[in-house]
Amino acid sequence: MEFDKHGWIDDIRRLIDNGLVIVVRQLTEREKEQAKWVAKRIAANPASSDPDWRNHLPEAEAIALMQQRAHLMVDQILLDEKAARNVAQDLGLCITGYPGVLGRAGLDRLVTQDEIHRLLKTCQQQGTHYSDKLIETVAQTYGR
Repeated sequence: MEFDKHGWIDDIRRLIDNGLVIVVRQLTEREKEQAKWVAKRIAANPASSDPDWRNHLPEAEAIALMQQRAHLMVDQILLDEKAARNVAQDLGLCITGYPGVLGRAGLDRLVTQDEIHRLLKTCQQQGTHYSDKLIETVAQTYGR
C-alpha cells in the first residue's frame, strides 16, 4: 500500500477512525466500468510512463467514485500522478496532491514550515518526484 510505503498508515487509520476519510469497499458494476475507461485514458495520456491501464486502476477508481457518488460531497480528489491529474482535470474534477494537502494544513496552522519541508523531503527520498524547488516553495509559502 502506498501509504505504508511513506509511513502514513497510522495517520490514515486515525483519519478513517475520525470519519475524515471514507473507505469504499465495493464498487458497483457501473463504477467498475467507469474506472476501466478512466484507467485506459490515464494510460494513454502523454504524461503516463506506464501504458498498462490495469496499473492505473487505483487512481481511476477514485476518479470514478468522485464522479458517481456525488452524495459523498467530496470537494477535491487527491492525486499525485501527473497523467491521472491530467485526466481528472479533463473530466472537470478539482484536484490536489500531497503538497496541496500539506499547504492547506500549513495555512490552518496544523504543520510548521519545517514539518512540511521534512515530510516532502521524505517523500522525495522514497521516490516521489518532487523537485527541491517545489519543496522549498510549498514549505516557505504555506508553513508557519
